[in-house]
Amino acid sequence: MKEYEKVFELVSDGKKEFSTAEYCDRNPLHLAKLIGRGARAKWLQEDIEGAISAYEEALMEAKDLQLETDLKDLKKIKVDKEKLDYINPEIGDQHREKGNNLFKEGKFVESLKEFDEALARNPKDHKTYCNKAAAFVKLMEFNQALVMAEKSIELDPNYTKAHIRKANIHHFLKEYHKAIETWDFILKLEPENAEAQKGKHDTQMKIAMSMHDGNDEERLKRAMADPEIQSIMCDPMVKIALQQMQTNPKEAQSYFNDNTLGPKLQKLIQAGVLKVG
Repeated sequence: MKEYEKVFELVSDGKKEFSTAEYCDRNPLHLAKLIGRGARAKWLQEDIEGAISAYEEALMEAKDLQLETDLKDLKKIKVDKEKLDYINPEIGDQHREKGNNLFKEGKFVESLKEFDEALARNPKDHKTYCNKAAAFVKLMEFNQALVMAEKSIELDPNYTKAHIRKANIHHFLKEYHKAIETWDFILKLEPENAEAQKGKHDTQMKIAMSMHDGNDEERLKRAMADPEIQSIMCDPMVKIALQQMQTNPKEAQSYFNDNTLGPKLQKLIQAGVLKVG
């Protein structure tokens, strides 16, 4: 009925009756639930602080699963509301610029703090995620850098700068197959992008050089942990091709000319799983 003031009066009266009742007549759970009704009324009035305080008071009287659940939900709502109230893209831009300046000064840890504040003010700022990726690269935290670059791309799939950062990270991690894939994506967006052209060429050179080197265990381990590489290795036709290439290497080129099999074998070469030549 939304007569919240009446609810508060009844709660107040009930508390008084409880305090004056004989000890044997007191039921703490009834009192807890009564106070919980008052807490719910405050919640419906959007008095979040008052409701939390009332739920905590109720649970001081007696434990109750529903009251505990309501309090937990309400505290989450409070946190979410505080985050929402904190959002201010204009202030976020200011913190991003502060972070950029610190980055240029070589203060990478300090720049991350500013980028974090920028994202607290504007969680959908793809540029800040990309900048965080750059700071993590400088700190040699490549896995964290990759997460940030991918988050930037998630927010803006056509943000070339984030794709370039992602490709470079894969290159640094010797995940050349993923780097090539990312360079190709960039070149579809911007065929004349000089940085992507050079990046792809450099990655291809690394792949070619690795063909004559010994096995890189760390690179191989990363490749075999990649679901795409795992899927290729489990392909029955790929298994047959790999076996045939070992027994008759001269026939290898025919497999690479196959429209379905060829790209998969090339991917294994790029990943360092397969060596030919």
